[in-house]
Amino acid sequence: MRKLAADEVLQVIASVPTHLRKLASTVQELDEENRDLKAKLAAKEEFERASGIVGQMEAQGQHVDGETPQEKVAHLLEGGPNLDVLEQALEMVAPNGSLVDLGDAPGTGVSDLEAYVLGDL
Repeated sequence: MRKLAADEVLQVIASVPTHLRKLASTVQELDEENRDLKAKLAAKEEFERASGIVGQMEAQGQHVDGETPQEKVAHLLEGGPNLDVLEQALEMVAPNGSLVDLGDAPGTGVSDLEAYVLGDL
């Protein structure tokens, strides 16, 4: 192993602050890039989530007159309804897309449970 002379040691010590500044600058740049990439990823995931909700709404027949699917996604992304609430609401919608079924057949005014208890079933 080679011994360093006193002037060489001073040169190395003198260069340390410069190298540390460069490293600190690089770390700061990488942190900023990481934050930017996280923000882009979050925006992409939010877009995909909103697109999925709009697609599910279209599949279930939930249409908003005069809006294209792209406009619906844009509306959701610009702070429209809460996406969690929309997802829960879409899970509650019947398979035929309606919240209730108002048929033309007159009802008896008695639920199936009441009819069973009364012996009418």
